[in-house]
Amino acid sequence: MLVLAIQTQPTQVPEPMQKWKLSFLITIIVLFVILFSSKFERSQKHHANNTVTVQHIVEKKTPKQKIAKKIKPKAQTPKAYNPLTGYDKNIDKTPEADYVTAFREFKKFKRCRRIIESLENNQDPYQDFIKSKSKHRPFELNTIQRQQFEVYVDVCNSMLSHDGELYTAAAERYRKRFYQTEPKTQEAKDLAQSWPLKVETEHIGFKYTAFINGYDAGDYKLVRKVKKQLRRYKGMLRYINRNTDITFSVRTHNEINMYENQIAELNNIVDGITNTDDEYLIDLYQAYAENLGEVHKFLAQNQSGDAFMTLAPIIFSRRNIELGFYDSQYFKKLIKPASLLYACSLGLPCDAGSIAMIYECLYSGSGNERACGTTVEDYYLDYHFSPNQLLDIDHIISYFITNYAKT
Repeated sequence: MLVLAIQTQPTQVPEPMQKWKLSFLITIIVLFVILFSSKFERSQKHHANNTVTVQHIVEKKTPKQKIAKKIKPKAQTPKAYNPLTGYDKNIDKTPEADYVTAFREFKKFKRCRRIIESLENNQDPYQDFIKSKSKHRPFELNTIQRQQFEVYVDVCNSMLSHDGELYTAAAERYRKRFYQTEPKTQEAKDLAQSWPLKVETEHIGFKYTAFINGYDAGDYKLVRKVKKQLRRYKGMLRYINRNTDITFSVRTHNEINMYENQIAELNNIVDGITNTDDEYLIDLYQAYAENLGEVHKFLAQNQSGDAFMTLAPIIFSRRNIELGFYDSQYFKKLIKPASLLYACSLGLPCDAGSIAMIYECLYSGSGNERACGTTVEDYYLDYHFSPNQLLDIDHIISYFITNYAKT
């Protein structure tokens, strides 16, 4: 027993030395955990960064995806807006209307005139549309699908307060509602402010353009009208000279002489203006430039997609060189869709029932019947433009974002 007790008894270590070893071991373990955690976090962060980079590259792989990435974050239709069922049938009884919605509906219903009048006359709006198109572009009729066109029949019909309401009565109702609504939100106030800017800029721009073309703005329309009349009479004179058996009346000679004298007098007035009133031209140019500057300042703080589309045509139509496009006709083809896509990011409705797509479907030029029933994004990004053209559109949108997008 004594031997067994001696063998099993542990070796006695001084108590201070045990505590020191235990503290050292714990310190080593803590350091190891810290180092491992730090390394793991760096590894995860590096992996996350690589993942974001790859996703970023994938998202920007095609021109369509690049544009969609820029316009989609803010591109949303207001909750109260529904192109088919969302209109208030008792619009006159609505105690308080939204200014932006009233503007959009007033503008949209003006596009419905042809459809509503066809319904008033118990005719098929689609067939009436086909007939009107066949007069000018019969080769395009096969591209017009009834199912797509019916989308806009439903949109326009839903805007009537009751079945059988006349177009004139409904149009007056929407007009009155818009002009009697007070803009209260910042978006609404921006939209309201854009119209005076548009009118003033266009007025000064017309006077400046007319003047640099050699005419005073007041004489410009008159000269064009008289020259048109003169061309008609000169054509008549050439016809009569080729047909000697027809008697050419003295009255016709006198009328031609009268218009020729008027043109000569107007040309003398124009020569006097362009030669002696250089100061007026300089003042007009400065006023026009200052007005364009005010529009740019306005767009830099603007929060309304409707206001942007109101001003975009007059402010960007001739800025092709500044944006890097030396072919002005090619630029005109791109500036409208680029402006519209950017306006979508500011909240402008761009769905199949929006004003923009009704216009593209029913009123625009050759081939645009494919726009019927599609959204702005799907129409322009999927069908209407090639990848290279989309890259140029993306360049213009980037210019808008750089200069006008609010951060």
